[in-house]
Amino acid sequence: ALSTDLMILDALGEGLTTEETKSRLRDYAPDVLALSVLTPSVSTATDIASDLKQANGTLSIWGGIHPSIFPRRALEERVADIVVRGDGESNLIRVLSTYSQNRDIQATKELLSTSQGISVMVDGRIADNDIFLGEVLNTLPQPAYEEFPLDKYFWQGKKTITVESGRGCVGKCTYCESPAYYQQTFRQKSPEKFLEL
Repeated sequence: ALSTDLMILDALGEGLTTEETKSRLRDYAPDVLALSVLTPSVSTATDIASDLKQANGTLSIWGGIHPSIFPRRALEERVADIVVRGDGESNLIRVLSTYSQNRDIQATKELLSTSQGISVMVDGRIADNDIFLGEVLNTLPQPAYEEFPLDKYFWQGKKTITVESGRGCVGKCTYCESPAYYQQTFRQKSPEKFLEL
């Protein structure tokens, strides 16, 4: 069964340095570390994941735009044990459920090696499965905003928070990650779901 012992750490929102982040995570000693990784944060994510893997043998799961587009890099550098590609909600639960049943990183990777939206390295070979863009946005729960330091979210001097009304883009802009990530698809929440905030 999945443990409910969970810590959400928004290091950027809390203004933590990389060293402060690593210290807080080492003190917490998680069995699993799930990171949302953007390209500008790859080196920081690598540092944090490597530190926890060395200190605790922590299972490292990477999601987000960068590892979804470049899963092989994170796996070849052995900083991510598992890459969740694309929509991560149901696949993260699948990874955590599989891991909680056997508590073995290698066995978990083997069991997930054919799952769409999950990439892993097993016996030196990368199982690089297709990106998953299949979440039905209207069925997803609202984010657990109470777990985040909302009092610290400011932009241009005003309290601000990002909300999601849809995912994707049909554009083909060469400077943007969206064509590779969303594969020129767009999905939208219903107005009713959006207003549940």
